[in-house]
Amino acid sequence: MQELSSIGLMPEDWGGDVPMVQISALKGENIDDLLETVMLVEELQELKANPDRNAKGTVIEAGLDKSKGPVATFIVQNGTLKRGDVVVCGQAFGKVRALFDDGGKRVDEAGPSIPVQVIGLSNVPTAGDEFEKLLAKYGSLISVISIVVLFIYLLVSPSSAAKASKKRR
Repeated sequence: MQELSSIGLMPEDWGGDVPMVQISALKGENIDDLLETVMLVEELQELKANPDRNAKGTVIEAGLDKSKGPVATFIVQNGTLKRGDVVVCGQAFGKVRALFDDGGKRVDEAGPSIPVQVIGLSNVPTAGDEFEKLLAKYGSLISVISIVVLFIYLLVSPSSAAKASKKRR
């Protein structure tokens, strides 16, 4: 606690205004106290996320699935993420083709504090990257850019160059 007080976080026990609970995740100690404190702070400060705005959140985990391609698990922190939304997160971007809840069931949207698995990104983002829904006017621009990048890749890739040289012979 002393380290936290050195950066300006003064615990309630020391006369400050920051509630702190000492826990041990390994032993499972005081987890209930932590949850109770979080719920109390939320109730007193009336913390609410706005489900009616553009979705924002964080990538929890990500990987490359052989059949689905790049897959990322997002936790929506504000707004609502819907199937068909265009998102950008770190170096990855794309149109959300499918959303799956924590049980693996396909869903059409995810509101605040809901974790979902997202399919449709251009590549695998890094865990911890923040994602954001782009406005509709940028969605079509991203689609055009994706097509141009793919076209350039096909023109420049070694296999395309080899095929072109074989045709000339």
